[in-house]
Amino acid sequence: MNRNREKTIITSFEGSVKALTKVFQGKQAFNFSHELELTAFLLTKTREADNESVDNEGVPISLARMEWSCVPGKSIDMVILMPGSERKARCEWWGEPRSKLCKNIPLLAAIQMKRGGGSIVNKYLTEKDLKALREVQKTDSLGNPLLYFIEYADEDLKAKDGKYETYLQIKELLKKWCDRQPEKRRVFLISRDQIGFAFPKGKWLVNPLPRGTKETR
Repeated sequence: MNRNREKTIITSFEGSVKALTKVFQGKQAFNFSHELELTAFLLTKTREADNESVDNEGVPISLARMEWSCVPGKSIDMVILMPGSERKARCEWWGEPRSKLCKNIPLLAAIQMKRGGGSIVNKYLTEKDLKALREVQKTDSLGNPLLYFIEYADEDLKAKDGKYETYLQIKELLKKWCDRQPEKRRVFLISRDQIGFAFPKGKWLVNPLPRGTKETR
């Protein structure tokens, strides 16, 4: 039963990624000018799912959370708590330092978001987020969650300039990172003119790539 619920929640989250992709196109990309706005969209859409929260004393507790301080020196942009741990989180929230609580609640998923403003996010910043996700994976108390790296780039990659080379480099980097543990890692990147990719192929429960996406040029 719990496995079915986990699948439902992940499907809801990946569906929210697809919903964001539909609106992050052309000039509409300006409406998401910061990573926080992208994350807030995904958080809201995921929380709207039927099986995404549980009642505790008549108040729903949402599994999807933002800015979760579960690894030293870094907040993960968004997490989804493991179903069954939400009551523990609620009960301990008032008595424990937030940083300590975050490090001891099992996660179903951990998500790092990037918003490329006028270009693809560079290799250094990409690797920094991947390192944070690896730290999540190495922390036993966090329950070995699914790891997501997601980037929306406010960039027209169809224009012939050097930025496309950066896209190819980042694509290769993310694919290799994902291929090392395809059962636990997911990556997705798309530009405002619908050049992008989602890895591992066939592992996403909801394909976030819109029809007509170009993965290579």
